[in-house]
Amino acid sequence: IHTYIHTYIHTYIHTYIHTYIHIQGAQDLVETSGNAAAALFLARQFETLGQPRDALRMYEKAGRYKHAVRIARSVGATQDLARLALQAPVGTMLEAAGYLESVNELDKAVTLFNKAGESSRALQLCFNHRLFDALRAIADDLNADTDPEELRRVRHMYICTYMHICIDTHRHIHI
Repeated sequence: IHTYIHTYIHTYIHTYIHTYIHIQGAQDLVETSGNAAAALFLARQFETLGQPRDALRMYEKAGRYKHAVRIARSVGATQDLARLALQAPVGTMLEAAGYLESVNELDKAVTLFNKAGESSRALQLCFNHRLFDALRAIADDLNADTDPEELRRVRHMYICTYMHICIDTHRHIHI
């Protein structure tokens, strides 16, 4: 049994060192060549080895934003999640926006909802949570091609927001 344990430990250590050397080599290849296939392979290896931050970085280099978003969400990296979701398919963008809304990262959620074409939900978040900067960013994106109904909603929100500010200011002055 002693020989068996010794052989097992030796094999484990050898495999670990061999894997580490190959991962280092693959990482160097990805960094120098920008090879997306190598980045994807390495991302999967990092994920298997329980190294989510490295996996996230390699998925991003591979252009696999849906996977990168999944990893960012699993580790609670909301800044990375929002940034990567902007490059992901619309469905992934909407899932990320919903998650960001649930963890109270509302400015990021508004940006993603708006970019994914869910401007009414983005506007509603702006209105409900008084996100004036996010509302201004949505308004800045409006142009001649914008749906008239959306223009009406933004105008309405600006009017309502202005009225709330005036009412709050008036109450504050008289208190």
